[in-house]
Amino acid sequence: MKKDFRKKKEQTLSLCLANKKDYDFFYQLLGERPKEANISHKKMPTRKESDRFNASKPYKYDFVAMLDNERIGRVYLSKNNEIGIAVKKEYQSLRKKIIKLLFKITKQKKYYANISPKNKRSQKFFKKLGFKLIQYTYAIQKR
Repeated sequence: MKKDFRKKKEQTLSLCLANKKDYDFFYQLLGERPKEANISHKKMPTRKESDRFNASKPYKYDFVAMLDNERIGRVYLSKNNEIGIAVKKEYQSLRKKIIKLLFKITKQKKYYANISPKNKRSQKFFKKLGFKLIQYTYAIQKR
């Protein structure tokens, strides 16, 4: 039996600036998001609400993570240098590389990650990247 010693083609991971063509993909990612990851909304927005939000250009940097020609995730940096990341389930192992690319491209001095207290997986992930817990935030909503 012959062994195949051909090298596997190395796939290229890149970040591309988001545009209107990415809105469908962003909405799909939002639908995959586990409940414990949500901070900003309690229920899934409509597609129209999501498109309107994205069209408002709410972030300082907004990227689509690409593996060769396939969209695999989204990573953004808010105007306050807060990182947001969403990656398709099958590509979760690339989250660290995506964040490192974000650092390389944006070159900020300080980054933040706002994480739901229920989202233990993301807390562990950002701690492994060297992030430190700096505050707990409390809120009250009166009717």
